[in-house]
Amino acid sequence: MRVISWPERPKPEEMEWAKAYELPEPGNMLKPGQDALGVWIRQGTRMASQVHDAIRTHCDHVDPSDLSVLDFGCGNGRVALPLHYGFGIPTACVDVDPVCVDYVSRVLSEVEVRRTSSRPPIPLADETFDVVYAISVWTHLSTQAQDIWLEEIRRILKPAGLAIITTSGYAALASRQQRLADWRDVDDDMLRRQGCIFKDGRHRPPGVSGAEPYGYTAHDPSWVRKRWGAAFEFVESRLRAIENLQDCHIMRNRA
Repeated sequence: MRVISWPERPKPEEMEWAKAYELPEPGNMLKPGQDALGVWIRQGTRMASQVHDAIRTHCDHVDPSDLSVLDFGCGNGRVALPLHYGFGIPTACVDVDPVCVDYVSRVLSEVEVRRTSSRPPIPLADETFDVVYAISVWTHLSTQAQDIWLEEIRRILKPAGLAIITTSGYAALASRQQRLADWRDVDDDMLRRQGCIFKDGRHRPPGVSGAEPYGYTAHDPSWVRKRWGAAFEFVESRLRAIENLQDCHIMRNRA
């Protein structure tokens, strides 16, 4: 496992993609507030760069534009838009939020965009994708939901296909301890002992019913490697790769 640190701001030329699209209204991953759109653009640029680097590095240096790639939980396209502008991926997107699905399908008209429910199956065939990436999705799922969705990712990935999934580790936990009252009683030692801690939250995105567990989840990276290693071959874990908060786990589907 290695630690990745991003510069505070990307270079101006790395943000050219934002001029090419009708950008979304506030909501979902675009929070209202001062410079909200700028933050969304900067985050998307850096996240897309991390995803592209993982694909380029671990797909035998095949041009990413030649691969079938799914954005699982695309939201309002924060990662999909810069990736598509720069590299012609993803080739498909899914999300539970109908407003996001409508927006992404409109601005990325050549990409297959589908709405999925908060439980499997995804309306896509077995062994469809070379790569599936999920940014800020497992950070909100209960342990049971994580296991169910991991099996679904395995189903739609080709044999030896790449899964790129982020989790909230110790850096994110430190941030939550300062911001969220429900997390002030959770320390590093507790996370190491338990491996994964989920706290259900009041807010649910459109498409996730009140009966579904949805909140904030923290993961110990060693726990992730051990538990998820039953389904996937671990390739690499990049700690704090996403905005210096989330850890990025790169795995290969077992044939």
